[in-house]
Amino acid sequence: MLLTVFSLIQFQAAQVSEGQAIANADRASTAQRLAEENSATSQANFARSESLRLASSASALLEKDTSAPEVAALLSIRALNIAYSPQAEAALSDAVARYYARQVYAGPTGDI
Repeated sequence: MLLTVFSLIQFQAAQVSEGQAIANADRASTAQRLAEENSATSQANFARSESLRLASSASALLEKDTSAPEVAALLSIRALNIAYSPQAEAALSDAVARYYARQVYAGPTGDI
């Protein structure tokens, strides 16, 4: 009789533990899903901030040094490759507008 009571108590404890294990598994699954969503959000935020940083650098370079719009254009293109932003597009447009191609004519070096 004593063994029967003891096994019944152990069976009930096992059922309680099983319920707790299932609840813990559900919580762990929810926490993992939230962690994955947060990771995706943080990666998107990082890409956007990096794009804005490069666009800002390109714009600052154009304001400071108008003799090298090529570097500003490259920074803007890199910014657009990371993530689209209107600031990067505007910096690229400004860089292209300031780029004047220089053509070098090679020819005889002596008197003609």
